[in-house]
Amino acid sequence: MANTSHSKALPLRHARHPSLPYQITFAVVALGLLGLALFCTFTYWAMLRVDANAAAREKTLISRAIDERIDTVRREQQKVTVGDDVFYLTMLGDTAWMTENIGAWMYSSYGHEQGYVLDDRNTVIYAMRQGETVSPARFDEVSGRILPLVRRVRQLASEDEAAGNLGLGDVMTINGRPSIVTVKPIVPGVDPETSVPGDAFLHVAVKHVDNAFFASLGERYLVANVRFRPRETMLDGQNAVPIAGRSAWHLGYVAWDRERPGLQLIQEAAPGLATALLVVATLVAFLLLRIRRAAAQVHESENRAHHLAYHDALTGLPNRSLLRSHLERSLNTWSDADPVLALHYIDLDRFKNVNDTLGHPAGDELIRAVARRLCAIVGENDMVARLGGDEFAIVQGRVTGRADVERLADAVMRSMTQPFDLLGNQVFVGVSAGIAIASETASERADLTRKADIALYEAKGAGKGQYCVFYPELDDAVHEKQAIERDLRVALTDDRGLHLVYQPIYALDRQTILGAEALVRWDHPVRGVLSPALFVPVAEERGLIQQLGSWVLREACETVKTLDLPWVAVNVSAIQFRDPTFTRQVLDLLHELDLDPTRLQLEITEGLLLDLTDEVREALAALRLAGIKIALDDFGTGYSSLQYLHRCVVDKIKIDRSFVQRLRHSREGDAIVRAILDLAHGLDLTVTAEGVETVEQHKALTEFGCSELQGFLLSKPLEVRTLQAKTAVSQTANGLLSSSEPAQHRAVA
Repeated sequence: MANTSHSKALPLRHARHPSLPYQITFAVVALGLLGLALFCTFTYWAMLRVDANAAAREKTLISRAIDERIDTVRREQQKVTVGDDVFYLTMLGDTAWMTENIGAWMYSSYGHEQGYVLDDRNTVIYAMRQGETVSPARFDEVSGRILPLVRRVRQLASEDEAAGNLGLGDVMTINGRPSIVTVKPIVPGVDPETSVPGDAFLHVAVKHVDNAFFASLGERYLVANVRFRPRETMLDGQNAVPIAGRSAWHLGYVAWDRERPGLQLIQEAAPGLATALLVVATLVAFLLLRIRRAAAQVHESENRAHHLAYHDALTGLPNRSLLRSHLERSLNTWSDADPVLALHYIDLDRFKNVNDTLGHPAGDELIRAVARRLCAIVGENDMVARLGGDEFAIVQGRVTGRADVERLADAVMRSMTQPFDLLGNQVFVGVSAGIAIASETASERADLTRKADIALYEAKGAGKGQYCVFYPELDDAVHEKQAIERDLRVALTDDRGLHLVYQPIYALDRQTILGAEALVRWDHPVRGVLSPALFVPVAEERGLIQQLGSWVLREACETVKTLDLPWVAVNVSAIQFRDPTFTRQVLDLLHELDLDPTRLQLEITEGLLLDLTDEVREALAALRLAGIKIALDDFGTGYSSLQYLHRCVVDKIKIDRSFVQRLRHSREGDAIVRAILDLAHGLDLTVTAEGVETVEQHKALTEFGCSELQGFLLSKPLEVRTLQAKTAVSQTANGLLSSSEPAQHRAVA
């Protein structure tokens, strides 16, 4: 409050001093004018200060928005520069693949107008403009602008051994238009932060900065009339941020209409000032209050912008950037005397099903609900972050031992098994988690996050709803898989080392060969003969299963065409079956080889039926309609085999060897096999018993009515010549013609 002093007026002592009242009046007027001048000066200064703060805020936001836009383009580019498929297929120069998965995809998904793939000599091997593949020579039109940035990326990669996410962005004039240009190396997806050589393949993305982009900036940051101005067209009364590339070439300005909150404030208060001089103090207080409020709004806007940069918009949790900063700060200040920290990577199971069945609003609500549960579980020294999509992370601080880590992980698992109420629906999901403890595995952020990611991958591979704490052998397993993947790619490319063996399937007489199952083997030049149990899972994980499966299918079909074998069975991965072109590939192959479809049987696993989509159901139906038999392999070992049999999607089931091995060892073992056979006969399905190794098992299966047998008692997997000889003996002994097929042939798995 303003202090008011009271003084009493004294009578004049001498009437001859008439100038005193004027002096007092002058002094009062002067003091009043001085006070008014000081007030006006202060008000004017405050107005300029508020306007300047507003202008500075707008410039900061616009400048940050342009930088964020470059980062956004780089993040969009990350989706097509990190991954095993893009790494190997670009090195192989697969233009069709790059057209669909790099050029057209980046244009349709993110609006990138131009894209180029450069090899290690900066030669363009693929070029895209407006979503269409164009001649690589079109790069010459823009190479003068882009190549300096390309050379800078290669220089950084060579000198600094930059990480896999290395990439640079810049603004420059492309085809006469201001554009964002980013350059990133193309790296494998196993560990995108490993060193990148200077001669790596590069991807160049070009996105024009148009008026729509500037208009969106204005809407986002509440700035009026944001637009691009050439250097020669700037007008007074405008704020502007110069746009210049790394080469300091001045492209122009981002301009907008200035916001004048201070001037607007004075204009609003002017009538009150003119009519209320007697309440100046009140007006000053009012204006000061308004000024403080305006400054608080600017500060609040800055805080809000800072919060958005480091927090997830959906959940309000720290985002990946803040998590990275927190980890680096914690690890840099950590000493042996301090409690350690643990990093939990958490991935939701079946999140896609929620989005597909209940819609994205339900998916968003699920993400928020998961965030609330995680925050309720952790302690005061822990941080919960959302990494994006259905991925979360917990930084667990003050960990005194592995028991603390497992206690938190168990709590997370228990919490996520409870149902979620989403828009009136009860939904059950689970989580998989990978955990890395700093003191045990790493002291640097990059190493810690990499190992937590490896542990998460291991947990998901072991089954849903589990967690895995990183241990050193996992690194060895990753390197082992990388070596197998590398050698398998060479084997598939050179068509060397891989071959098929065939295990005959017999009738009950143990003499008649009904067909054979094709089994892939790999003669590794160093490791010797490798079982498919070792390299087939790697092929599925690393995107090679379709290439391997196509090779096996063609090899088996070409072989059976040359043999007097009634049919051959080929195992098919669920990944192959989910390929929308798989059915056409199989039918085209049979047509090409002029092979009767009844001589081919495809074996699937229950994993495919667990997620029996309409597309998979239609593929199964089309193959069966063509005459190809479908067999359900390893029957009884999956999640819920029985519920799929009544859907009429298979012709045969193969009893898993684990059930066959129990025959004659317990009454329960016999009962299970007998029940499976009774069920199959009731549904008119053929049954093959796998793993028949003893005479007692054969007798029991004969007694129970099993029509087809497979196992070491009858024959081990054979080479083609041996199989042909045994088939000839079988046909001679039973009077079979090579063109005939036993009536009991149903299907194979």
